[in-house]
Amino acid sequence: MTRSVTLELPVSVPENMPHLTTVKLWLHLIQAVCILLTVVMVAPIMAIEIHYYGGSQAAPNFTIFVSVFTFLIPVCMAYFPWAYARKNKFKKIGKFFLKPRTNIIFDTFDACLWCAAGISLTVHATKPTHCDLDSNMVKTYGDTYVSAWTSQCNLAKAAAGFAWATCVLWLASLTCSLIMLWTEKQLIRNNLKEQENNRQTSLEMVEESYPEHAVAPQDEETANTQAPPSHDTQHVQS
Repeated sequence: MTRSVTLELPVSVPENMPHLTTVKLWLHLIQAVCILLTVVMVAPIMAIEIHYYGGSQAAPNFTIFVSVFTFLIPVCMAYFPWAYARKNKFKKIGKFFLKPRTNIIFDTFDACLWCAAGISLTVHATKPTHCDLDSNMVKTYGDTYVSAWTSQCNLAKAAAGFAWATCVLWLASLTCSLIMLWTEKQLIRNNLKEQENNRQTSLEMVEESYPEHAVAPQDEETANTQAPPSHDTQHVQS
């Protein structure tokens, strides 16, 4: 009989957003799916360009690089916290990927990369030479070229849309990470304030319980009155 493992995760969420970590988990899973779909659409573009022109353009190449470079990041950010929370495995790695600062770094970095990929693919898809038919190629390859080149143009536009969608997903997960960091800072501040108040209350209770230990300030005039006379005073007899 299996037992469910319940752990107190090192992450803070607002009281009105109790499912924020679950939302962030699904965002990372959708990011991974979008990256795969982008690769599926960009790969034929590169294959068609290489087949007819001997090489692919910069935008598809850069997008493939971004896809390969960033694919494992959302997978790790989703899997390791889940394995730590549900299976009590990969504790160190799970805690690392649960830290708001770690998430902010990865979210910001990937959002910037996918924004650049979206811009490059948009420019590529809207450039006339990448969609218009080449008359020489039409004469050489006929309908095969026409069909393939039209397909790569449509795929480029769709890939640009998925690149922007992936960028938006990274911005959404970045927002979740910022909310978690802000909540963590607020909790730390409130805990420090509560500790200070408790310490002050304890000191006041000690003073009330043991008033004889309280040191009252001595009046300066009383101190001067009780001071012994100086031995340097000389009495002169007439």
